Amino acid sequence: MGFCGIFECGKNTLDIDKSWHAIHYTLTGKVWSRTSDPLSWIMMGKNPQEKEHQLDLGEIKDINIALEAVTDEVLREKFSLYDLFAKDIYPYHNEQIKEQVEALQKLGQFFQPFLDDTKKYMVDFNQNKKREILTKMNIGVTEDEEFEYILEYTRMIKDFFKEAELKNKSINFKIKEEVD
Repeated sequence: MGFCGIFECGKNTLDIDKSWHAIHYTLTGKVWSRTSDPLSWIMMGKNPQEKEHQLDLGEIKDINIALEAVTDEVLREKFSLYDLFAKDIYPYHNEQIKEQVEALQKLGQFFQPFLDDTKKYMVDFNQNKKREILTKMNIGVTEDEEFEYILEYTRMIKDFFKEAELKNKSINFKIKEEVD
């Protein structure tokens, strides 16, 4: 059981599986909020408390402009499997990994006052160190596999939104409980 994201535009439907929250976080850097950034509107709509919303043509045009700047390379730079687990982004819920990440963060905070600038890298893990930590945690998925999953659905969203704009159609989005 889980929650899927569904976009509807007329008779066309796009099911983005369980990627909706990870895509939102990767695009915006926000766990779950709507900002002035059109990328946050894709999953959030006008009211972040609702599980369903409609995007009008003006919003779709603004989103498409913002999505043009999100190349595969830009998305890859923004994507961090470590952060998805650390921030408890759906569907990356894993209490054991979350506890390990929190312990690492506390350890880093404890040692921070004792480190000089040349050793600071030991606490402020860069992306490569974060990937190495996840690999050692043996979570059963790789950073590259999960990025491909997010990339595939992000490309589908981009195409779906472009088509909606060309056809002058609004888009409905809903988060739907999936029954296995």
